[in-house]
Amino acid sequence: MNPIISKVKAAYTKLPVKKVPVPEWDVEMYYKQVKGDELDLMALETPERCTPTRSNAQVLIVKALDANGVRLFGNGDGDDLYIWADPEVINRVAKIMLSTVTVDDQVDFSAATPTS
Repeated sequence: MNPIISKVKAAYTKLPVKKVPVPEWDVEMYYKQVKGDELDLMALETPERCTPTRSNAQVLIVKALDANGVRLFGNGDGDDLYIWADPEVINRVAKIMLSTVTVDDQVDFSAATPTS
């Protein structure tokens, strides 16, 4: 295996699990930073059905975990979540789950000298 890929995988496993309280549903959701393959799972198969809230519901379907790391939603729960849940709750929680980089996490590379 490529040694850089090994480091990439190791770095992901070290990322913290974060918690999002959802008082409207009387639940706490947990999640880790989104990976590339998960972005593909979040993509909808039918673009004509794609709305911001439906897309954000997919974020919850893919990323929301319970305190034991078990997914809270199955792949088939998307329509029910989209239809029955308050869109403001879906959008708020998805935004939190997708906002994994904070200002404190950002690195300033402007002074870096490129190497060739």
